Amino acid sequence: MRVLVHGRVQGVNFRWFAKTTAIRLGVVGFARNTQEGDSVEIRAQGTSHQLRADLACLREGPPAARVADITVDWDSDKDGTEYQLFEIRY
Repeated sequence: MRVLVHGRVQGVNFRWFAKTTAIRLGVVGFARNTQEGDSVEIRAQGTSHQLRADLACLREGPPAARVADITVDWDSDKDGTEYQLFEIRY
C-alpha cells in the first residue's frame, strides 16, 4: 500500500514511529518526508492483516504528531517492487 499521512507529521519522529511499527508487525517498505513539508509517504508490503494493523497505528501516530488526513492506495506497487526490510528514506 501507499499511504500519505497529512498534518503535523514532520519533525515529530513520525518516520521512526512508522518504521518501528512496521518492524513490530512484520511489514516491509519505507517512510519518507514529502518535499511539500506537510506529509509523510509510506510504502508498505505485507499481508492484508498486517497492513490494516499498520494503517490503524499510522492513523494515531506518535504523541507529538497531529494526523489530519490519510490517503491510501492499496494497489500502488504494480511495477513488481519487493521490499526486503523497512527503512527510512531521506
